[in-house]
Amino acid sequence: MTMLRLSSPLTRLILGACALLAFAPAAAGQDVKVDHTARYIGSGRYSWTIFIKAAESTLGRIEYVEYTLHPTYRPPKQKVISLGKKKYPFAFSSAGSGEFNIRVEVKYKGGQKSDFFDYKLKLYENKTS
Repeated sequence: MTMLRLSSPLTRLILGACALLAFAPAAAGQDVKVDHTARYIGSGRYSWTIFIKAAESTLGRIEYVEYTLHPTYRPPKQKVISLGKKKYPFAFSSAGSGEFNIRVEVKYKGGQKSDFFDYKLKLYENKTS
């Protein structure tokens, strides 16, 4: 039976690689951000779009994004299962006159733990990412 010495460079390299692989899924959501655009459409109302920003490799691992809107929206939970346009991935659009917090769940494929964000939708002209 061959035994690896814990102090050998090869053993340290193998153990380090295993540790990176073991903890990589837990860190996957750290590069996901939420953003939005808003445009004034008149009479005190704005058209807005909320979306996520992430590397293409991360976007490919996302099963869906669920936005929990203000309770006055019907239905308040909106699930987006399509990547959609590259500029605004997993986008949801609506219109309204008030600012509010949106709860965002990013659900990953393969049972990986979801990421959650609390995002403040602010309405003002020419908001861009």
